[in-house]
Amino acid sequence: MERLTRRLDLGLDEWEQIAFKNPDDEQGLYNIVDVVEHRDEEWARQILLSLAETVADYEDTGLTPERITEINDFFNSQTAKILAELREYQRAEENGLLMRLPCKVGDIIYSDSEYFGILSYEVNSVHICIGISFEAIASRDDEMLDAIDFDIEDIGKTVFLTREEAEAKLAEMEGGHE
Repeated sequence: MERLTRRLDLGLDEWEQIAFKNPDDEQGLYNIVDVVEHRDEEWARQILLSLAETVADYEDTGLTPERITEINDFFNSQTAKILAELREYQRAEENGLLMRLPCKVGDIIYSDSEYFGILSYEVNSVHICIGISFEAIASRDDEMLDAIDFDIEDIGKTVFLTREEAEAKLAEMEGGHE
């Protein structure tokens, strides 16, 4: 936002310490009385129009200057907090301390079960020890059909994140046995 005014500290009356720049006179600063006295000139009409529009826009917000300052301060503090947190995550990732898991508890994964073909399983736990392993349960109508434990390395080989991937792998494996 381009400012309409400049605050001056010239030891004058308050109304004289807020100046407006004349776009036709780069060196000239005019107080509100000067602008009103020149209201028949285009530059003064433009300043008065800009002033009226700015005041109307401000009043349309329904906010006081103090509330705007509070909101601005809050926004700036939250932005700083979020940026600091993001830097921490970036450092953690750069130092190998942050990993992205391919699935989380509650996600549905797919695997070929011995008796039921491809089943959908709900991941119910993630374990991090030497490696990363998962437990998942397949159920139908609240009846457990199968349970599996799998390592992160099994994803894409025997455990899949979509049914389509599981079906394609099963078709590939069946094609190799014929």
